[in-house]
Amino acid sequence: MATIYDARSDPARHTVYLRLSGLLREDDMRAFFERYRVLTDAFEGKKHFILADLRGMAPASPEAARLMGEAIGYGRAHGVACCAHVSDAAVARLQSLRLAREATVGDDVTIDAASIAEAERILDEARHRLYPTTRRTG
Repeated sequence: MATIYDARSDPARHTVYLRLSGLLREDDMRAFFERYRVLTDAFEGKKHFILADLRGMAPASPEAARLMGEAIGYGRAHGVACCAHVSDAAVARLQSLRLAREATVGDDVTIDAASIAEAERILDEARHRLYPTTRRTG
């Protein structure tokens, strides 16, 4: 199982796109968190959105999960208004949802999506509410 972690930003759409797949070790999660922090900081605390593609992600070790929880908390504290997340593995999905709840008590920004297309629609709606002049996709 290949390990994939990537993060990119689309400032015009106020969105950070995350991709995590495979078994992420502590050092992978640490490197991912640093990249995520840079992209998040570029929004300077302004409201923005996350599309987290977790398809193929294995449950994280306790230490990697702790770092993932810190990344989620960091994003929430620095402007994440909505996080649409896609996962195809029940245990990894439940773990990431638990980490989001722990990072933000009463987490009301994480929305589970069944597909990338659905996640994009969820974010388009949230984007339009906060930034009505932002162009919608599809």
